[in-house]
Amino acid sequence: MSYTKATIAAVTLFALSQTAVAAGNLQSNETADILVGGLAIETGTHSGPVLNGSSTVYAKNASSYENGLCVFNTNYLIHNDSSIKVGTFLTKMTYNGKLGNNSYTTLPATNIKNFAWPVKLKPGKNVIKVHTDHQNAITENNEINNHLTKTVTVVGQCQPQIKKPAVKQFKSSDTRSQAKGDCKYDPNSAVLPCLDVKRKKIKLIDPFK
Repeated sequence: MSYTKATIAAVTLFALSQTAVAAGNLQSNETADILVGGLAIETGTHSGPVLNGSSTVYAKNASSYENGLCVFNTNYLIHNDSSIKVGTFLTKMTYNGKLGNNSYTTLPATNIKNFAWPVKLKPGKNVIKVHTDHQNAITENNEINNHLTKTVTVVGQCQPQIKKPAVKQFKSSDTRSQAKGDCKYDPNSAVLPCLDVKRKKIKLIDPFK
């Protein structure tokens, strides 16, 4: 059986194209679709909903404080919702108009990448935005799902919480040394608030006298 040069060339081109598709370098007839989702605010004891919309967090649960702002950690996902690999693209996250993170990445087919980044939020309302493929480097069949906006309300003041020393108990008949022992000296407070369990009154015990 003999083959013409045209037939051999066509077969060779088909084989190369299939190899390229398998390697993820050729996008065939499908259009890519990358989307952003799962935007959550993480705190010590509370996590915001993993969706668009609004969320309430408490200043006392911030991971730290900085110049009157509460530092919280954010998490969000970038998903390649197609069966083809996408090349390098930029994901940009901002909070209250300030840049939080710029990340360049590539994504294999049907792959998900997680991003975690701290944000500094003020008491009251804050707006966090994530925009994937910010520079429109990827041709997609849906550009709307590249954006995600979340409103976060911080309740409380963004400063370290002052812990009051616990009130201890002592007996009215205690001597000063016994009262000191009952009150168990707290190094965070020079004067100890102690409760007289008989008279039900607060008494201050100075451990240095």
